[in-house]
Order: sequence, then structure tokens, then C-alpha cells
Amino acid sequence: SCSEKNTYLEQALLSVYSARLHNPTAEIYVVTDKESADSMTGKRSEIKKYLTDVLVFETPEGFNAMKKSRYLKTNLRELIKGDFIYIDTDTVICQSLDEVDDIKEDVSGVPNRHLIYKVSEMKEANSTFRKLDIEVKEDFVYINGGMLIAKDTPVAHKLFKAWYDSWIFAGTKGIFMDQAALHRAEIISGYKIHEVSGIWNCQIEGCCLNYLHNAKILHFYAVGGSGKTSSYID
Repeated sequence: SCSEKNTYLEQALLSVYSARLHNPTAEIYVVTDKESADSMTGKRSEIKKYLTDVLVFETPEGFNAMKKSRYLKTNLRELIKGDFIYIDTDTVICQSLDEVDDIKEDVSGVPNRHLIYKVSEMKEANSTFRKLDIEVKEDFVYINGGMLIAKDTPVAHKLFKAWYDSWIFAGTKGIFMDQAALHRAEIISGYKIHEVSGIWNCQIEGCCLNYLHNAKILHFYAVGGSGKTSSYID
């Protein structure tokens, strides 16, 4: 979800350009809302040169840009047919992603900051989990939502449905980010997201050195226009 007041489109252009550079035959789509799509004119239409298509979906009335973005993200499995790899806009693709088809599990991702929860000591996340009635277990793996590989299977659909429902529930608690809701979705759906190598989501803000030299996707944690990195609980 973007406008001329932020840099999300520019982030997406960098991500899409790098993806196309290393994956010339891939199908690459931007999923967006109508207002954002309407803003992709003039110089802002440059991104379309590297895309298969721009997929525009309706979002609930009254949603601001952040809520539109999360609505599309948590509903993505229902909106898109076929297997896909979802990638946040604040990323650079560093090599071919062809091996994604070798990953057979329903939904796969990379641990947040490349750490198990008890090592990462995320006090902010503790507070968020309590608000969402989530029991925090020290040995659980907190999956980062910036890259998810999703198959078109009943299990994947069930997880994403639980993710959307959890995001709506989180909103009633004043929490509109999506990542804590993703962990709640794992609990509700009974499906634990499969872990893949950190090279698929090499998070610069985290403990990434083991994966940086061979990274397929660099995730640099930026937010549009603020100059600040995003919180590690989202």
C-alpha cells in the first residue's frame, strides 16, 4: 500500500528489479489496493516494466494504508491461486529462487532474527503476546512474516484464515501489525510453519552472518519515509 508520501513503491521497485534480474522467467506480481494502483503513473509506473502483472484487490472501507497492507497480506492465500513465495518490499533478491519449488511443505519461513525466542529476548513481543492471550514458551520459534512460501493446500488456506482472524482479533487489542498474529494463527490452526534456511530471508537486523554470504533474499527492515527501522515484533 503506497502513495507519493512514502517510499514503499521505491522499495518494491528495488525488490522487483533485483528479482527479475536473477529470475528472468519468473512470474512476479505486486499485490495492492485500488488507491495504490491508481498512484502508479508517470515515473511511478516504472515498476510495471519488471512485473508479470499488478493484482488489485478491494479492501475494507475506512482502512488506512497500513491496515490495507495487512489485510492483503493475511488474506493472500485466498486471493492468489497456486503456490507462491511472498516477499516484503524492503528486500533485495540476490540470486535465483528456482529452488523454491523443491520445498514441499505447506507453509515455510525463517525464524525472526535467526534466533529461537528464548535467545532473542524480545520483551516487546512478550507484552504483545500477553495482550493476544498467547502463552509464551521459551523454546518456540517465532517465524518472520517478511518471506513465506505457501502451497495451494487446505493446510495453507487454514493457516492463512487463522492469520487473518488473529489479525482482526489483535486489532481489538490495539495491535495492527501482523507478525504476532501469525504465531497465534499457528496455535489456532494446529500447524507449525516449516523452517527453511536463513538464506531465504536473511534479516540484516538479526543474527544473519551465517547466511549473508549465500543469501537468496536480503531483508533490510525499512519503513517508508520515517528513517527508522521497523520493530522486530512485526
